Amino acid sequence: MVGMRVQACLLAARHGADALLAGHRAVHPVAQPAELWTMLAVELPSFAEWASYFAVLEGRYRLNDRQADDLLRDLGVFLDLVDQQLSRRSPVGHD
Repeated sequence: MVGMRVQACLLAARHGADALLAGHRAVHPVAQPAELWTMLAVELPSFAEWASYFAVLEGRYRLNDRQADDLLRDLGVFLDLVDQQLSRRSPVGHD
């Protein structure tokens, strides 16, 4: 059960990173998570620590309950930051 939570958290984090990189990626989508986290750190240095954090967790589905809870909390913080970054890019008011 914990492994599935970890996988879901990492998938959500990847989606957040993909959204951040959507405006930066010139050619092809990233195929591997390691490439995604490396690209995020390079393209958006303010997210480099997050990229390192999630890169370390890729493939580590054997976390205990507390670690999985910490990951879920951290994911929430990361996605809030992603949302803030994306809202800065979006034009305000479409009148």
